[in-house]
Amino acid sequence: MNLAGFLASRGVTAWTPTLVPDSDENYRKAASAIDGLAAIQEAAPVGAGRGIHYEGVFANEKMCGALRPEFFKKFHGDRDLGIYRVSKAAFI
Repeated sequence: MNLAGFLASRGVTAWTPTLVPDSDENYRKAASAIDGLAAIQEAAPVGAGRGIHYEGVFANEKMCGALRPEFFKKFHGDRDLGIYRVSKAAFI
């Protein structure tokens, strides 16, 4: 909420949390926290977090910069996206 309040004080009305490639467990924890934030923000005068941006999950392993290629994902359709969805915010 501190970040959301700070952003609102600077005129930001919505923002998208960005996650770098990480373990499925850490993605689950982050998605759960973002869900909780979305529920709290509904009535608060803050810059609202909208969805999740997964940075680099489809990146080229040879040109990935600081991203950790051991956590890159291979998706085979919507069935693989289940753990990465947030319920109260749009999936980005």
